[in-house]
Amino acid sequence: MCWQLRTEKKHFISIHLLQTIILHLAANHVFTRNSVRQHCCRIWINGLSWSSTKGVDVAIQISDSSVVQVVGGSKAGPERLQEYTSAIVQDVVKTINQLSPKLEATPYIIHPYTHMLWEDPKPPQPHSLYPVSDISSCISCGDNYTLSLSPNTSSIPIGQLFGGELPSLSTVQRLDYPGVAQDGELGLSQRDEVGVV
Repeated sequence: MCWQLRTEKKHFISIHLLQTIILHLAANHVFTRNSVRQHCCRIWINGLSWSSTKGVDVAIQISDSSVVQVVGGSKAGPERLQEYTSAIVQDVVKTINQLSPKLEATPYIIHPYTHMLWEDPKPPQPHSLYPVSDISSCISCGDNYTLSLSPNTSSIPIGQLFGGELPSLSTVQRLDYPGVAQDGELGLSQRDEVGVV
């Protein structure tokens, strides 16, 4: 399962936001409260990966200051993959909302996912881009199929995008952006880290 947040033109992800996302995820998902490493992990200049005790492998990378990519894989089944990956995405979105509330971006599910997408920040072909908002609308209308951005493709089962099982509407809504309401208790929203070219 691959989730991407692609910034709109003239918007970019600052170094400060990139570092904060990585540190926040490491603190909340890789280490315990006692600063003891809970999972095996790997950190590099613009990303982080780990194998969770919940049976889900996760990698996150920020590329070209314009793409946040979260990739999850699991042998424990699609339900666990969806639940854990959506929790990671929700943490990423919360961090962006706190530090860069004016960042304009669009979330997608990428299918099929290939390792070439990991290295290349350029957008995948339209037939591989499935807007999260469209998926959410389909599920809320009782439709189990969705379309990619390409006008020449036929609809595919939504479950195919999520490890083989149709996700709940609430799971898909957690993958949306800005899918996390500003609750006012975090005092970081005054700091606008959005860069405009």
